[in-house]
Amino acid sequence: MPQDPKVDAWLAGLNHPQAEVIAELRRLVLDADPRVSEGIKWNAGSFRAADWFGTFRVVGPKGPAPVQLVLHRGVKAQPDAPRPEDPAGLLRWQGPDRAVITFVDLSFVAAHAAALQTLVRAWLDGDPRA
Repeated sequence: MPQDPKVDAWLAGLNHPQAEVIAELRRLVLDADPRVSEGIKWNAGSFRAADWFGTFRVVGPKGPAPVQLVLHRGVKAQPDAPRPEDPAGLLRWQGPDRAVITFVDLSFVAAHAAALQTLVRAWLDGDPRA
């Protein structure tokens, strides 16, 4: 999937110590499913299919903080949203329709790349708008 130049600019402006982690996560999510595209939403790199479903949460550049990917069901709350299976235990649920995955370093990303891509596809498959 082609990368959005606005997201390129956002990443360049971050000057984040985990820039490689963010770049690899971006690639994995974009490559997970042909329905996925990206843009800037909520002042961060975000992913969409029919609607926004994933947003980076990055802590400022004051140390090697983990990078988080927030999976959500768009702007409007969906309390009855289905929860995908998560055999790798990556998801930390923040509400009925929102979960966070925390990535501490590139080795963690590499170890969970396939599970992340499976979760992205399952997340989209459970969203009737996708």
